[in-house]
Amino acid sequence: MSDASTLRIISWNVAGLRGLLRREAGPSSLRQLAEEERADVLLLQETKLQEPHVPEVEPLLFGALGAGEWRAAWSCSTARKGYSGVCTAWRAGSLQVDRCAPLPVHPDADAEGRTLLLEAGPLRLLNVYTPNAGAELKRLAFRTAEGGWDERFRDALGTLSAAAPALVVGGDLNVAVEDADFFNPHERRMARQAGTTPQERSSMRACLAPPLGMRDAFRLHYPEATGCYTYWSQRARNRPLNRGLRLDYFLLGRRFPADALASVQHLPGVAGSDHCPVVLEVDLARAVGAASRLELSTS
Repeated sequence: MSDASTLRIISWNVAGLRGLLRREAGPSSLRQLAEEERADVLLLQETKLQEPHVPEVEPLLFGALGAGEWRAAWSCSTARKGYSGVCTAWRAGSLQVDRCAPLPVHPDADAEGRTLLLEAGPLRLLNVYTPNAGAELKRLAFRTAEGGWDERFRDALGTLSAAAPALVVGGDLNVAVEDADFFNPHERRMARQAGTTPQERSSMRACLAPPLGMRDAFRLHYPEATGCYTYWSQRARNRPLNRGLRLDYFLLGRRFPADALASVQHLPGVAGSDHCPVVLEVDLARAVGAASRLELSTS
């Protein structure tokens, strides 16, 4: 657990939580996140659970995490079995949670279990698993066209950012926004691959630009970093060669002060998924205090 002045949040696309718990490396990797990485909050994506699975899986998850009293909220797909799904788990002693529930974004995706919004005092922590554009880009328009997921997601973030002084978004956003965020931007075929199309990358940049003005926490700390990825194709055996993409992010709301960001890091050595965990450490008291002073000065 982090000290009283900081909050450590870890996001991980687990590519199937029941499968992770059965894999040899899975429970030990979760224990590593809880104990060595001192997670206060875990944001898990692609759990692939249905609601009847939760009573069986939740105790296994808590057991893998080890010491401490954990709580969790779940959003499961009702549209398809074995698909999507997110879980937000937190240490009861680290955070006083008022509510954790799905955030409506898009009527055709809300049944897929893609969001959980945790509310803890002034903190709004959104766990999100963005729809993949898919094979042959069948869902590209669903994501990037007018009225699609991306636009509606930005609208939802705008509402949250206006209301909450401390807004943090974590999860698998299924896009590599800049050339430095994937290993082969020079290959022309990447313009037709899910996650690296011009449409998806432009849409992500709109999230980071005014008026919404979300900030990419990793780039705040490492603006020039290259070769830093969070996903590697298992089929192509790309992980040992570090041929990856950075698809997993923490975004900070426009009122979240940069100096309240203590650290952000990738954990490529953690096994069990084709994604690696991303760790965010923030000084929540500083973030809330700075945002409150800004409100007073502009009121």
